Amino acid sequence: MFFHADFSIPQNVHHNIGTRLPLAFSLVVHNNIGLIMRQLQILFRPRHSFCLYVDAKAPQEFKSAVGGLVECYRFFEKNMEVLQKKQYNL
Repeated sequence: MFFHADFSIPQNVHHNIGTRLPLAFSLVVHNNIGLIMRQLQILFRPRHSFCLYVDAKAPQEFKSAVGGLVECYRFFEKNMEVLQKKQYNL
């Protein structure tokens, strides 16, 4: 599996700038699950929303890894969705 032992989801992160401002992020992904994990570790806040668009040409193993990663975050908040080309056309 793609997951690393040092994977963690920030839960109690407080910043002075934008603490009340919810943001929406859209990530187009096709490889490198480790980089995606790091990006989400940096960006994730319960008030933000995320949409991960998985490239249709990405390997099935990668698509499964993205799905597993999103399920880890959905355990805390239901603010993350995964889309594929057959579901939505960019």
